[in-house]
Order: sequence, then structure tokens, then C-alpha cells
Amino acid sequence: MAFTIPAGTLGTTTATTITLGDALAAFGTLSSVAGSVSSANRTKAAHEYNARAAQIDAENKRVIARTEADRLKERDRKLMASMRARMGAAGVDPGSGSGLALLTETAADAERDYRTLVRNGDVDAARLRSQARLDRMYGAAAQGSGYYDAGATLLTSLSDVARRYTS
Repeated sequence: MAFTIPAGTLGTTTATTITLGDALAAFGTLSSVAGSVSSANRTKAAHEYNARAAQIDAENKRVIARTEADRLKERDRKLMASMRARMGAAGVDPGSGSGLALLTETAADAERDYRTLVRNGDVDAARLRSQARLDRMYGAAAQGSGYYDAGATLLTSLSDVARRYTS
């Protein structure tokens, strides 16, 4: 089965005959191109969603780490007050000698724990922000690749059609 397109319709000076096979090939090509573009856009959207989730997780990690560190600091502040009270009740001067050494060491340990919690939260957050950047890069690359594939499919099909009608 073939269709004849009158002269002048496609910018030609002669009538053009298109077979059913050619029409189906053109439809297949357009479907393939549309599928590649659609897939590229969906892949980019999925990577963007993952990037946004990683950004949110990063902020949550940072906030949770600081909250936990603040809670630890408050607990250690109460511990230090309790230690000073017990030293005073036992007749130990918390401002000198072994009492001072014990309080100083305990305070240093508490500060180190606080900083470690905050640093670990910051490291986790930085890792998640890096993952978000990678997800965005992967999405852009997938979209570009899909567009490239769509263009290549279209050009290959046009080339095949041109060879059939010019030979």
C-alpha cells in the first residue's frame, strides 16, 4: 500500500509516493525519539528528587548532631555541678589539687565528646550534600545522553529515508 502526496505539498516539484512501510518506520522513529526524551526527563527528575532528599537529610543530620551535642553538654554540666557538690560535701577543695584535676579532666572529656558529635554531624551532612551534587550531575548527564540518543535515532532514520528516495 502506498500514498501519493501531490507536488508542492512537501516543498517538492513532483508528486511523492510514501509506502505504508515508510509511514510505519517514521511513526516508529518518532515514537523512539519521544521515548528517549521522556526517559531522559524522568531519569533527571528521579535524580533531582534524590538530590533534594539528600539535602534534607544533610540538614537533619546537622541539626540532630547539634541537638544531641547540646543535650550531652547539659548532662555534663549537671555532672560537673554534682561532682563539685560531692567534693565539697567530702571536704575536697574543687578549686585546687586533685579535685581541680578531676574536674578539669572531666570538662575536657565532655568538650571533646561535644566537638566529636558536632563534627560527625557536619561530616555526615557534607557527605549527603556531596551525594546531592552527584545526583544532580547524574541527572543532567542522563538527560543529555537521552537527548543525544533521540537525535541520533532521528538522524539515522532520516538518513535511511533519504537514501531510499534519492537512489
